[in-house]
Amino acid sequence: MLAAFAAVMSPLRDVRSRDPLAAIGPHERSRARARIGLAGLACLAAASALLTVEPDAAIPGMVLVIAALLCLLPLALAATLALTGRLARLFVSPVPHIARMELSAGHARAMAIAATGAMAVFGSVAIGGARRDLLAGLRTAARETSATAQIWVAPTGSYDLLMTTPFAPLAQARLGRVPGVQAVGLYRGGLLDYGQRRVRVIAPPLTASTLLPAGQLLGADAPRAERRIRGGGWLVMSRALAEEHDLRVGQAVILPTPDPTPMRIAALSTNIGWEPGSIVMSSPSYAHAWGSTDASAYAIQFAPGVTPSRGARELRQALAGSGQTALSVQTAEERSAGLQALDERALARLTQIATLIPIFAVLAMAAAIGAMVWQRRPRLAKLKLEGLARAQLWRTILLENLLLLGAGCVTGTLFGLYAQRLADRALAHTINFPLSGSLDLPPALASLGLVIATALAILALPGYLATGVPASVALQE
Repeated sequence: MLAAFAAVMSPLRDVRSRDPLAAIGPHERSRARARIGLAGLACLAAASALLTVEPDAAIPGMVLVIAALLCLLPLALAATLALTGRLARLFVSPVPHIARMELSAGHARAMAIAATGAMAVFGSVAIGGARRDLLAGLRTAARETSATAQIWVAPTGSYDLLMTTPFAPLAQARLGRVPGVQAVGLYRGGLLDYGQRRVRVIAPPLTASTLLPAGQLLGADAPRAERRIRGGGWLVMSRALAEEHDLRVGQAVILPTPDPTPMRIAALSTNIGWEPGSIVMSSPSYAHAWGSTDASAYAIQFAPGVTPSRGARELRQALAGSGQTALSVQTAEERSAGLQALDERALARLTQIATLIPIFAVLAMAAAIGAMVWQRRPRLAKLKLEGLARAQLWRTILLENLLLLGAGCVTGTLFGLYAQRLADRALAHTINFPLSGSLDLPPALASLGLVIATALAILALPGYLATGVPASVALQE
């Protein structure tokens, strides 16, 4: 709405000019576009510098990117018209010439519609792209934390997907007697109030092939950090959490656990999918700091040659035979899928926002273009009086708006991809989420094509009806 408002009100500059005729001349308009373009580049550079120095300033940075988009949009539209003028010389048909002249004549109208389309695609690409990167990062975190064990056995129910509820490990020996089981480790985890955050604590057993999700470590020597965690007395902490408490790698920290125990920071990590932050330590260190031998899950490793599906089947049969219906069995892949489903539900609102933005923008653009085309019936009648057929007028309207939407939406797509990178940086550095930063062009191009095609499809009918105006209307002016 603000983008369209700014575009529509831009002619006030010409109205308030002391020399309105000079203000709308070609040379003055070119100089004005150049000045606005330079302002747009300055806004773009300021946004990049701001988010590089201060990633927390995501909102002001995005405002600057939008300002840059609006400032550079007139240049994109002018370039589109210039290219159309050159290509029009290759055709005998008057359609491209008239479409270009109509767009040049209705500058304010064209800017309003182009700005609406640009903002629609910009929002859809930026939000949708950031959501995909975030979801990919969360999936990686879910796979890495689930890979700590081949099979997970935990209390039945979907209320404890993060495995933070303690229970007495009374079935450890029974599970260890199942054929093929190599080790039954005690996984421990919980939520800890640390400062103003409710932190997730992850404590895999020493029987795990790896204790740390290596892909979540930030600039750390993973093997060295792994050795320290296994030795006890060390932990891995989310970077945002460490920065909040002014902590560094190698520094000692005493967590507010039931039995406060000095530990040292072996490495920094992402938040591993838990927004307030996460801490990783070994299961024995957790038991010492909490003063309890309770477990949150059994982390089971099978002997070589036993597949996870077969091992899970053996465990389910053993638990069913002993009447242990309070425990459920999951493979690492199944647990990862459950965590990913939880992440997708949590991010569903971003998907809805990214979907609604282009839908309402398309409807707004189609309504505005349709109304303006209908108001131009006298002009269409004059063109018809000059010899243009109804089919040519209809193609002129479609081409005119294709150029308009193309200029706006392509510009919005390019800025949306750039804004996606800025949003990724803010998510990674400010909230410390795991991210998979990738420039995924197909979804952006799909959003671009969908907005243009849908708007033109909606416009086709009112445009065709408007071209049915009789030529005699032009004689009544």
